[in-house]
Amino acid sequence: MQLLQNKFTKTFYEECFEEIELIGKGGFGEVYKVRDIVEQEVCAVKIVKFLENIDDSKRQEIIREVQNLANLRSEYIVNYRNSWLENNQMYIEMDFYTQNLQTIIDNKHLVFGRQTGEPMKVFEYFLCCEIFTELLESVRYLHELCPPVIHRDLKPANVLISLNSNNNRFIKICDFGSATYHNMSSMSHSRNVGTSRYMAPEFIYTKYNIKVDIYSLGVIAFDLFNLFDIRVHYYGSLGLGHNRAVNTPHIIPQLCQQNIQQFICGADFVLSINNKNSIHGWGRNGLAHCGYCHSLVVTGDDCVYGWGYNRDGQLGCGEQNATKLITPMQIHFIDNEIEYKIRGVYCYANSSFAVTTDGRVFGWGRNDCNLGHNISDNIKII
Repeated sequence: MQLLQNKFTKTFYEECFEEIELIGKGGFGEVYKVRDIVEQEVCAVKIVKFLENIDDSKRQEIIREVQNLANLRSEYIVNYRNSWLENNQMYIEMDFYTQNLQTIIDNKHLVFGRQTGEPMKVFEYFLCCEIFTELLESVRYLHELCPPVIHRDLKPANVLISLNSNNNRFIKICDFGSATYHNMSSMSHSRNVGTSRYMAPEFIYTKYNIKVDIYSLGVIAFDLFNLFDIRVHYYGSLGLGHNRAVNTPHIIPQLCQQNIQQFICGADFVLSINNKNSIHGWGRNGLAHCGYCHSLVVTGDDCVYGWGYNRDGQLGCGEQNATKLITPMQIHFIDNEIEYKIRGVYCYANSSFAVTTDGRVFGWGRNDCNLGHNISDNIKII
């Protein structure tokens, strides 16, 4: 009786597919390499798990969107075969591919006999150009649809390589779990979608368009063409007096006698603090920043100084300095007429936090429900 009961309680997925291995996992679910039990054909199934706090209307909106995107048929994207909903999960069946662009990036230097840090030779460069050209064509296809589709999670792992191509195309885009339609220029979308390394700065807001995918393409190009060594030092952020790529450790003469205690690194700048609490900075100097565009430091006597961009109040210095500070300004932490000393500071994109010497926490700046003030509105707290 128990065996009979188990047979009838199997899901459609369990009835039709045999799981071979887990091949991908992310915030939206998991992807399995499976074998169709009837056809004995290998394919991939992505399982999107809905969170418990998503209401029915939002769930139906996600289902409609995923199903519409799954119905796209093109040589530029992975072939979706079927999709269905059961047990509060969305199942998407698609073709299986053994390789993706990330594996190509990780291993092509070995195939072409190039040491890490060496420039690419002509054949490797030609291969990268061909791959990137096909990727650009695939993204153009999405953006020229009516309405346009914003992928929102373009990265090498979501670019699949087809080994058997009948049309001389080998690149296909996959994973449309984060994708959305862009019906009009004023349309709002979800914030902070995708993979952080490839996310455009606009993702911290709700108003953006297909250009966020272009930003992701640029980061992929840096990966594919091995340009990150150059970008890291483009603004002289290594402190060596030039902006050429450096592939081996070099002494920084100006810091040899400074007894440096700590380094703080941003995207294209560096700050160092010595044992006398003196700060040395170098690199890009449009604005110094540890968040997106602001910096905070704690001195040896537990005081805090801040500088940089202050549009969202992330410096904590009040409305009288609402735009930016190009020189450090002391920030005071007062609650119930008591001024607190600070042990550590932490910067997020457009918000800041500080921990006092007795363990209290201050938070201020842009409030996207992440300041901990029990306020859900997107307001500025200074």
